[in-house]
Amino acid sequence: MMSAKRLRARTRGERRAVLEYLESRPGSRRQRRAAAKLDAYLARGSVGGGVFVGALTRRLGLTRYNSDAVANLLDGRHPVTGERLVQCKFGHEHAPGFDHTFSAFKSFSSLWAAAGPALRHLLLECHTEAVDAAVRLSHMLVAARRGKGGAIRIPTEVLSVRYDHFTARPASEDRTRIDPAIHSHCLLLNVGYGVDHQFSGIDPEMFTVKFLGACYRLELARRLEAIGLAVERDEDSIRLVAPQKLHRLAAQQSRRRIEIEEELRARGLDARRATAEQRQYANLITRAEKDYRTTPEQRDEAWKVEAAEFGVDETTVAECRALAARLAAEQKPQAIDYRRVFARLTAHNSTFTKKDLLREIAIEAQTIRGMTIAAVLQEAERVAKSELVALDQTAEIYTTPEMYELEHRAVAQLCALARATSRGISTEKIATAIAEYEQQTRLNTGRSDFVLVGEQVSALQKLGGPQRLFLVDGHAGVGKSTMFAALRGAAEASGFRMIGAAPTGAAAAQLEREAGIQSTTVHRLVLELVARPGLRPRRELDGNTFVLVDEASLLDSRLGATLIAKVVASGAKLIMVGDLAQLEPIGPGAIFRDTIRRVGATAELKTVRRQEQAHERAAAKLQREGRARQAIELLAKHKQVSIADDVERAVDTTLAKWEQTFSPDDPTTIMLVPTNFSTAALNTRARERLIAAGRLSRQSVSIRVRNAKGDTKTLEFALGDRIVFLKNAFHPPVRNRQFATITRIEEVDGRIELHAKKDAGDEVVINTAAYNFFDHGYSSTIDSAQGITVDHCVCLLAGSRRSMRRRGYVALTRARKKVEVVLTRDEFEEDFSELSTLPRDHETRFERFQKSPPTIEKSIQALQTKEQKKSTLDFDPMRK
Repeated sequence: MMSAKRLRARTRGERRAVLEYLESRPGSRRQRRAAAKLDAYLARGSVGGGVFVGALTRRLGLTRYNSDAVANLLDGRHPVTGERLVQCKFGHEHAPGFDHTFSAFKSFSSLWAAAGPALRHLLLECHTEAVDAAVRLSHMLVAARRGKGGAIRIPTEVLSVRYDHFTARPASEDRTRIDPAIHSHCLLLNVGYGVDHQFSGIDPEMFTVKFLGACYRLELARRLEAIGLAVERDEDSIRLVAPQKLHRLAAQQSRRRIEIEEELRARGLDARRATAEQRQYANLITRAEKDYRTTPEQRDEAWKVEAAEFGVDETTVAECRALAARLAAEQKPQAIDYRRVFARLTAHNSTFTKKDLLREIAIEAQTIRGMTIAAVLQEAERVAKSELVALDQTAEIYTTPEMYELEHRAVAQLCALARATSRGISTEKIATAIAEYEQQTRLNTGRSDFVLVGEQVSALQKLGGPQRLFLVDGHAGVGKSTMFAALRGAAEASGFRMIGAAPTGAAAAQLEREAGIQSTTVHRLVLELVARPGLRPRRELDGNTFVLVDEASLLDSRLGATLIAKVVASGAKLIMVGDLAQLEPIGPGAIFRDTIRRVGATAELKTVRRQEQAHERAAAKLQREGRARQAIELLAKHKQVSIADDVERAVDTTLAKWEQTFSPDDPTTIMLVPTNFSTAALNTRARERLIAAGRLSRQSVSIRVRNAKGDTKTLEFALGDRIVFLKNAFHPPVRNRQFATITRIEEVDGRIELHAKKDAGDEVVINTAAYNFFDHGYSSTIDSAQGITVDHCVCLLAGSRRSMRRRGYVALTRARKKVEVVLTRDEFEEDFSELSTLPRDHETRFERFQKSPPTIEKSIQALQTKEQKKSTLDFDPMRK
């Protein structure tokens, strides 16, 4: 694997700490001696200290490693003369550089630890040569900026320093047991020499961590093949072709990884799918310092003893070579599977860049004998020219011919559908249906003044027109779903039938509940409309059908294209309802947005009816427009914004705010977070608070539950617990992301049955042996919450660096009565200066940070940044 980090050390003392860490020089003199002795012992023949890599080495006259020279470079100065090479703006310190860490896969490190000196040297040479190859490639992607605003990027010579490390950090429960872990820190110095013969800082914008990591593994695999070993694919990574005993040993010697993954699971995350940001956070909060009390000989002996317990010793390499030889003899010639490459590239986006293409080809090429970095670069050029559609050749943005044709055909069909006409609904029937709906609503709610607002009435009149396509852009909370109850009445009175669909089960359930339209997910509707071999489709459309797609902004191109084709062929009418400011599809494209851009919206609804407080409606409008600062300031004036010092305190604040309004008898209160990183922790601590307060039974049952991906965990459930369903099902009749409250727990024939009351009001019985796709339901991600409505909402808008404008808008518009926002001060970003334990007489950056006044600039910036998906229709394919 590979990780990348921008160094934040600003002072000379902090830059010195960078070297202390990279050169394995911990705090005390005794520890420094022990660390140096350990690295020298484990390196055995490799170059000590650091190794210079890059074209700038010769220009600066660097030969052998020199710590003082690197210290000067970290300060932006010439390594020998001390002359300043990089000019800094007044009041700013020079940012020292970037750390790229290349880590060998675990079976490699385990074999190295069990090997003798000669093989260790050979394996380490394979690793360092592969690292240097990847580093030289990264240098090709570096540029310097020139011109006004740095608009011009120019090629530049750069320099990295490689530091080889041999051990992992210890697991926190036993600091004396340190596992082998071959990895190299490559310090890319923020000094470059441009083709204009000027020194300056560099621009790392082009770095792609996954691509460089795959290239490192690719080169490592080729070098291992040269010494008679082989590799096989391990998800996106690789591992040695070896006896199972070596892989079992590798798993045993992954204590640190296991500790990090346990922390991720404790927070409700699938460790295999956790983001780099989430893994880094789990790494930091579980970190333990290395223990140097054991001698190098003792540590080496401990590794060999542990390996022997699994039957791994110096002879294991012969077994690995035998397996590699057998594989080479039996294996057919391999080639890159471009179907898989293109499927991955377009799984979530219609378009991709040259960097994305390089990454996926490199991942595929890791296990193909003979493939090198140079071959990957050549292959990417060939594929880009001959097999892809170039959408923007200057920016190197591409798509596949299939995706290009799919999106253009679908939008062309929608544009034609917008021009087509068929039988409509008379204005008299629309008016009658509106009057009947208003009267029925007044009777059901007791609100004698209830009427549909003017823009709703106008929209309904337009939806009764002769067109076959209607596009409604409605702001969050304008009553889109309830408005369609009146349309249903008019349609049915005119001989039409209405079919409802939404991208999520929760949105489909809400549409059915509030509009009375039988609804399902778009995915299920498409499955029912498509004929299977030898069978007729389960459902058919005709000219007397209205297909209503709610939350259409979440509809991706692939699913939408199939549905559109069926509507066009059948003569049915299509109504697409969404909010262009809310979340976009998980899948590729943005078909709702693309169509509105071309044919315009049939109606736009702006009058918000969900939120009772005028200032909350105003704050939501501000957030929708990208004015997050004003939105937060407005809510803060009404004491609805809390700022915590860090994420942990923010969680405590969120729980306290939630507890003030939550009631098991009326559980329409929810906590929302940007990602699923915090949902498990919030759920667990919410239950602890309820139990301590006597509001939730201490008696519980343990149930093995699953999420939609099939990952399992065991949770405790008690009477009164809030749960959320994670998969659609007919038996029991539940929808994905529906919430419910447990009303009874029974044991029937040795299995547990849960009786639950859904928020919609109906009861459901869950046989946990047949259906266990549920979780605690006290918190939710913002993405999962689009389409739901609650009375109270506490939004923890912290812990994510992603663009948050859309998510912030969704979060601020879920609650009828009150929304509360919890933010954190701008988080201190851990860097190498904080890893050093050397006593320093200067004030640390962390200490200065703690004394600084509260600031939420990063949160505001994230909430104002709009992330918008690109589709193939955003480009002119002839653009050069």
